[in-house]
Amino acid sequence: MENDGSIAKRPDAQGSPNTRTVLVGTACERRVARAAPHRLYESALLIAVGVSSCALSMFLGRRASVWFDEGYSIMISRRPVGELIRLTSVDAHPPLYYLVLKLWGSCFSWQEWSLRLLSAIFAGLAAAVTVLLIKELASPSVAALSAPLLVIAPYHLRFGYEIRMYSLASLIVVAATLMLARAVRMRRKRFWIAYAALVALGMSTLFVTATVWITQFLLLTVASVRRRMPWGWLEAYALALGLYVPYLPFALHQVLSATINPLLSHGMTLAALGDTLSLFVLARSGDGIGPVQTLLCLFVAAIPFWYMFHVGGSRATASSQTAQARDRRACAVLAAMAVMPLGVFAAIDALRQLAGVPLMYIPRYASFVSMFFYALVAVALTDRIQPSLLLSARSRVIAACAVVCVVAISLIGIANLDADGNRNFGERRTPMAETERAHIVCSPDNTILAVDAFMYIETAYYFDGCALRFLATHEIALSGGYAPLHGSPARISDARELRTPTVTVLTWVSDRKPLDDPRYRLVHERVFSRQKVSTYALR
Repeated sequence: MENDGSIAKRPDAQGSPNTRTVLVGTACERRVARAAPHRLYESALLIAVGVSSCALSMFLGRRASVWFDEGYSIMISRRPVGELIRLTSVDAHPPLYYLVLKLWGSCFSWQEWSLRLLSAIFAGLAAAVTVLLIKELASPSVAALSAPLLVIAPYHLRFGYEIRMYSLASLIVVAATLMLARAVRMRRKRFWIAYAALVALGMSTLFVTATVWITQFLLLTVASVRRRMPWGWLEAYALALGLYVPYLPFALHQVLSATINPLLSHGMTLAALGDTLSLFVLARSGDGIGPVQTLLCLFVAAIPFWYMFHVGGSRATASSQTAQARDRRACAVLAAMAVMPLGVFAAIDALRQLAGVPLMYIPRYASFVSMFFYALVAVALTDRIQPSLLLSARSRVIAACAVVCVVAISLIGIANLDADGNRNFGERRTPMAETERAHIVCSPDNTILAVDAFMYIETAYYFDGCALRFLATHEIALSGGYAPLHGSPARISDARELRTPTVTVLTWVSDRKPLDDPRYRLVHERVFSRQKVSTYALR
């Protein structure tokens, strides 16, 4: 029988190139059509998480008063770029955040709400990227269920309204971890390049992010040794080092010569670890909570252990058991990222103690790993309430109750933030400069005298345009956090240099006689928390 080409025309014939092209094209179109709603849902979820976290940070920061570190950030960000870099080179932190803050303030506004908004945006982006990280490590359903818990993460929100580099560091660290996870899974060069760039950016934002990069280096080393993973990832670290080389000499000088206040840093001890946990859970340091709050902190910390070692209660299918095993691996990775950097801090402080130099760890340095802690707790909880997992009624009730309890505890932490304001956990005090400014009149006849350089930097933002001076017997050294005041015309070495009819002294409650000058008499005194405002007039 003569072949007239009818076989190629039959609907079930797939041998023709044209037919295969049509079928493949149709299949791709169907996959794209099915994926479109999921991408739309994912985008909406990420936007909701980012906007909610940003808005909540701004709400909590609405009554926050600028404190010393924030005042320092604003002060040097207003300097010319060259001077800004010179000042940061003699301080403890690199210049990237200050340059970003300068650009933001110059383009938009130097008003306090605007400066806090920058940090809040970084915090919102960090929360959204954490959702993507959970999706990468676990599954889309676990990521979606975890999202609300990431929005109400207390310690992350605390630094979402602070005019410092910590929320930017959190964003960089989480984004770098996401790129690393994708690079390991997909083995594509672009993810390794992105990871290397983020490592360099992290080191240009906050030196102590090195604890995260060391952790990830160790995890990759173990994976290469035990699971025979290729060692090509070393090229990413070489690239990161190459990108960072131009700033490396300045970084070494900063790290080796940085002055650390021994009153703020007691090193990574068990007490500091307890402080870190209580700050993560309730946004209060360990000495500010009682037995009940301590029990709540231990409850939240125990959830990942309960999840990792909980056996039984599941009648899941083989596919859902595979998914649960993947979620357990995700928890293991998140636990390593939350805990191992603290171990690196402990090792560094142990070496510093042996060398006889001041210890380094401060609880705020753990802020950029806090999202790993919250993600760990969220994954451990939400995996047990997935609809695809066939659990006993008892197990579902326990998991649901645990979720409700964690949400309630997080809300308590948020309430603590709202009540405490911009509390300085290291010094155990709440700054009051904005409140003090509301009770002080600026005029040419009234000199406002900060009792020391610390008080001047903390209050300078609110007294812009006023006759603000600070008392310092000797010239301020060009090093550390006071370096912006080196050669400042606002310094007076003796109160007898004052000539105005009235002097308002910004001081501390512990100062018995803040203005020791017989020409002036005390006419009024007002206490704001641990700060004091004393008004003097010429006799």
